[in-house]
Amino acid sequence: RQVMELLPALRSSLERGLATQGAEVVLVEDGAVVGIEPRPSLVRTATRSRHDEGDVSSFAEDLSECIDERYKQLCRRMRLRVSPVACRALQTLGLGGEAMPKEFAGKGYLGNRGAKAVFLALGKGELLGDDAGQPPECESDFFEHGLKHLKRLDLVAQGIGNDAALALADALPQLPSLTALDVSRNHISKTGAHQLLLAIERHDALREVKIDGNPVPSWIRVRLAEVMERQAQASISRRMSSTR
Repeated sequence: RQVMELLPALRSSLERGLATQGAEVVLVEDGAVVGIEPRPSLVRTATRSRHDEGDVSSFAEDLSECIDERYKQLCRRMRLRVSPVACRALQTLGLGGEAMPKEFAGKGYLGNRGAKAVFLALGKGELLGDDAGQPPECESDFFEHGLKHLKRLDLVAQGIGNDAALALADALPQLPSLTALDVSRNHISKTGAHQLLLAIERHDALREVKIDGNPVPSWIRVRLAEVMERQAQASISRRMSSTR
């Protein structure tokens, strides 16, 4: 079944004259590929070629499936129940959503470990452990492009603790267009909040971060406010420069 699913991309790559070294290809009289043992690198090349043609819809579907598969593999490794609501939310983000779907706020309580799995799926880290299984073929595209459409991330009262906060901090570089992050009413303390603060300082797009209702030291709150003010001023300066 997996072979048959790969055939369209492989046929496209063959038509473009891409290298087939290390792959066994059998052709019948009408030119259709009927048997193959594909090289992963060849599949990734074919996928990138399709994306280069501007097939945005296909790329979004690949990205959505990639994030979903990463999340499921992480849940298996962490021995967590896969959350259908989290799956739908990740698929929505992969398809170009600017925010989590509305149902996520009401039905998608994650807990600390569940949130960690979601954030690890969004981040650039390797899947956990040697027995985590093969990473999805589209990971190279996901790591290259990230989730460029995501602008708002509402994670209020999701049971997020320090472990999940650390994973979220690692995931922020994959969310280059994120402007608003709300982690209010969670369980993030000094360790997680400090790593989030460092990641936020390096994130040019973020303009609003809410951490109310977490046991965060006052100095982190003060520093976060200073970072937000500095980034807002930098954004205004850039806009003024671009209009001159």
